[in-house]
Amino acid sequence: MYRPLMLSGARRSIAAIACTAAIAITAACGGSSSSDGSTPTKPAQTAPTFEEATANLRAKALLDRMTLEEKIDMLHGEANNFYGFFNAPIARLGIPALKMADGPMGVRIARPGVNGQRATQLPSGLALASTWDTGLAEQYGRLIGQEAHSTDHNMMLGPVLDIARLAQFGRAFENYGEDPLLSGLIGAANIRGIQTSPVITSVKHYNLNFQETNRLFGNNSIVDERTLQEIYTRPFAIAVRDARPGSIMCAFNKVNGVFSCESDLILNQILKDQLGFQGWVLTDYFASFRTVPAILAGLDQEMPGRTDPAAPLTDNPSGPLTGTCRFCDPLLNAVNAGEVPQARIDDAVLRILRTMYLHGLFDTPPVIEPLPEAEWSC
Repeated sequence: MYRPLMLSGARRSIAAIACTAAIAITAACGGSSSSDGSTPTKPAQTAPTFEEATANLRAKALLDRMTLEEKIDMLHGEANNFYGFFNAPIARLGIPALKMADGPMGVRIARPGVNGQRATQLPSGLALASTWDTGLAEQYGRLIGQEAHSTDHNMMLGPVLDIARLAQFGRAFENYGEDPLLSGLIGAANIRGIQTSPVITSVKHYNLNFQETNRLFGNNSIVDERTLQEIYTRPFAIAVRDARPGSIMCAFNKVNGVFSCESDLILNQILKDQLGFQGWVLTDYFASFRTVPAILAGLDQEMPGRTDPAAPLTDNPSGPLTGTCRFCDPLLNAVNAGEVPQARIDDAVLRILRTMYLHGLFDTPPVIEPLPEAEWSC
């Protein structure tokens, strides 16, 4: 969760890597993580911390004041080219916007006039993982969190915990390689670092997202339960247990014939029930296909959502990148028709609001301020 801290040491450490491109490989994972790396099963019931209990109470109080239309507005994004994804504020209730930045190797600044659209270019995920150093990974994350907050963002779309199964996968350089234990430990440390600022992480791309062929259209990853649990889910499980990311992004592909973003198995049964994930699930870019199956399977928020107000707001499985917003009017209509229970909408909104309170988004809004480039430039 958000705790203010100084970052000058982190900047110097990361700068040394970026400038020299010399990555030291050590014998075992170091740093601050005390995890044994085992795959978590259903978590033991533990009392919430004071911060968690307070965030939950504040979120519930706010939820009780919301209309159904305002709740639906929380569950989809809106077009805004200044951010990677964007969820508009609700001024009547003082709910701030979710201002998301693309990553994961630094902050992508899309808004003109913000630091010349420049941020620190960090080494690749594979380079970071090759250090086997969770302490360095946490510093890496701290720098990203600080720069995101200072460039008008309160959410980072990363890190990437996909397993690098195929060398041809175009985004393999962003993740932490083919070892699920290493990926989970390095990823968790990065998440902890980012979330020391009032910035939420969105860990991606859940789950089994590793193919380049048909990456956006028609890919179906067929897997048995042991492989699903011990290889592909394991990095996410370690991250949820050791770092508690605020959100997780579901992927374009199918898992055993069902789209990831409407899979009850991977969203409800594994992520939320087995792993005890308390944050919310959002889609990759137009990685939603149907309204009712997705919301009932555990999807909480569609991105980018309403990109073209003039486009027909219909529910159809026409595939990604179509511009159709399935969590806009179609979701509102489904609730009013009794196809989706009000309790499911409340659960999705509560997950978002609770996470926003816990990580300081209501109390510490993002700012626009110069980045101290001289402290870590080459």
